[in-house]
Amino acid sequence: YRLDVSINIDTVFRSREAFLKMLNDRQSLDLKYGYTSAGIHRDNIFFKLNGENARYIASLGEKRVIINLIRYTMGIVKLNKFQVKPIFLMDDVGNELDRENEIEIFKMFKGFQTIYTRTEALNNNIEAREIAL
Repeated sequence: YRLDVSINIDTVFRSREAFLKMLNDRQSLDLKYGYTSAGIHRDNIFFKLNGENARYIASLGEKRVIINLIRYTMGIVKLNKFQVKPIFLMDDVGNELDRENEIEIFKMFKGFQTIYTRTEALNNNIEAREIAL
């Protein structure tokens, strides 16, 4: 697989002043509706898998892997920028993943404080030993 990330920036701000002007221009509208109507939180991020939009072609398991890669990347950025090790809370990591990929996700987060939850019971602790890192 080849995973590409492309960002569609709907609003391009050439400068800090342009961004502040846009916020000021929209302030009354934003107050009326109760949310900020423009900015980076409104931009779209597209993930491509083998050149195709992952939203449409990726399986649920592949989407789960992409989400965990994003989560991991955000943690690395936090670690590098602030020298603070992140704490991850991960719910049903293995949901939609085969056993091999589930173990790979666990390995990816090795070295970080991570709290995992799952809804499926473990089979006689066999699975718990398999994922022991």
